[in-house]
Amino acid sequence: MPPMEFGSYMRHLRQEQSLSLREFVGMAGVSNFYLALVERGKRKPPGAEILKRLSPICNVPVMDLLKAADC
Repeated sequence: MPPMEFGSYMRHLRQEQSLSLREFVGMAGVSNFYLALVERGKRKPPGAEILKRLSPICNVPVMDLLKAADC
């Protein structure tokens, strides 16, 4: 999945959980700036370790995130 599409997917998952970007990054332990760039498609998708942290917050199996990120 291209970075822009992955970013839109991440934004969609975050919004489904009714979380602001600030709340989301606080729970995930990643920087606000970094995840904002990912959501806008300006950075490549996160690696497997970060996706493992995001998975339970997004309420999505980690394998789904890994596939979407082409990990």
